[in-house]
Amino acid sequence: MSIHPIPQQTTRTPPREFNLRVGRILKRLREDSGLTQGAVARHLGITYPAYQKYEAGQNRLSLETLVKVSGLIGFDPAAFVRAVTSDTTPVKDIQIQIADASVRKVSDAMQHMSRKEDRELMVDLARRLRSTDGL
Repeated sequence: MSIHPIPQQTTRTPPREFNLRVGRILKRLREDSGLTQGAVARHLGITYPAYQKYEAGQNRLSLETLVKVSGLIGFDPAAFVRAVTSDTTPVKDIQIQIADASVRKVSDAMQHMSRKEDRELMVDLARRLRSTDGL
């Protein structure tokens, strides 16, 4: 009599709602910042599929990884946690932080421009971009 092993059923536990919410918010912020999943993965020193799993809610995002991503995209990790854990903290608050960080970066860069003409060109460019933003 031969004994055949019983095949094990592999069932994956679906990602918890918390991880799904983390992934959705992370994806939205990444897309709003204009970064690709590959760019974020390279910044984190992980593979593209590993990063995809964060956004899909299949992998848990560690605090260390959250801090690295927030540094790249430009948002406060505490605001991210509030957005994930609270229904009252909108993602818009984090997006405003990202925009504010971008403005600071441009301002810092302009302060280091020695030529007044270059600074004026940057202001003109910003005005032109703003006027096409609503199209």
